[in-house]
Amino acid sequence: MKQAFFLILVFYTSDTILSASEQYLLRVDTVGYINSTEGSPKETVLNSIEVISRPNEIFRCKVQTGKDTQIMSGKLFFEDGEFSVKIHYTCSVENGTIVSGKPLLDRTEVKSSNLKVVVGKSTRIGGMNTIEKKPSLPPTKTGKHLILSLSQYEPASE
Repeated sequence: MKQAFFLILVFYTSDTILSASEQYLLRVDTVGYINSTEGSPKETVLNSIEVISRPNEIFRCKVQTGKDTQIMSGKLFFEDGEFSVKIHYTCSVENGTIVSGKPLLDRTEVKSSNLKVVVGKSTRIGGMNTIEKKPSLPPTKTGKHLILSLSQYEPASE
């Protein structure tokens, strides 16, 4: 009886270690529309940032494209067969205004701790909608939603 119990315990522990050693792809997509005059604007992916991480390890990534800078950092956790993530996401965009010789930035920031995530499913982590009205012009709408997704990373084979 003692031998059977020991074998089951060893199998369970090695299964957990195997899952924890795998690599996962964390991705944040900014989905939406900018300055649209349509009644129901079509949403598209405006920008993305992704990083490869292992469970219980810290990750950090920075992407600079033109006047946009995205930074994503945090830690992916795997406990009791479930994933959660502590994430800090920032997107800064130069808006064209110069103050004291430095560009003014529009900034979007999301901080979250212990956010449950499921492999293969997307989770909305933030967003905003605005309507700008100017005299003698139709109102313009801007909508942005931040979508976090987690997938198992599979490197490209050569």
